[in-house]
Amino acid sequence: MEFFEIQGFPVMVFMDGKEERMWLAGCPHKQRPLLNSQVKGNVIRCPFHGAEFDLISGKLVTPPDSKTPCPKDCSLIEVKLVNGEPKFSRDPFIPSLPRRE
Repeated sequence: MEFFEIQGFPVMVFMDGKEERMWLAGCPHKQRPLLNSQVKGNVIRCPFHGAEFDLISGKLVTPPDSKTPCPKDCSLIEVKLVNGEPKFSRDPFIPSLPRRE
């Protein structure tokens, strides 16, 4: 798994055989970073609430272990480069860590 930033958004690259798939490196559950996540095969696990996502389809595999449910479209945000510009499958976000109070 490779990570880089484009226009302020963290992006992760997953190689599926010879095909490259790019996703926003943020969990859609609570918009936490996926930078230090475990990857097994083609599944990435969010280190915060354990939500798991398929890195080929972007779909939720295992719901988060949290009182807060996933939003309606709880899937990874796909990133495609068109003429060097990122195009997101839906509105992107910049992942952040929980605030300490």
